[in-house]
Amino acid sequence: MKAHGCEIWDLASRNPDFSKLFNDGLACTSKVITSAILSGYKQGSIPLDHWLMSEVGQEV
Repeated sequence: MKAHGCEIWDLASRNPDFSKLFNDGLACTSKVITSAILSGYKQGSIPLDHWLMSEVGQEV
């Protein structure tokens, strides 16, 4: 992804204000997604066997 003619990571390394905005946005998104996932589990535990990845080509 490019922003202002350069990769977003390069822009963030050169612009501290943008870096903070970008990082805060990612942190907020992560919190919202995590809350949504955890709210689906009323018992407070997540069955990890459903979340573990299998090898490529292996049926789950």
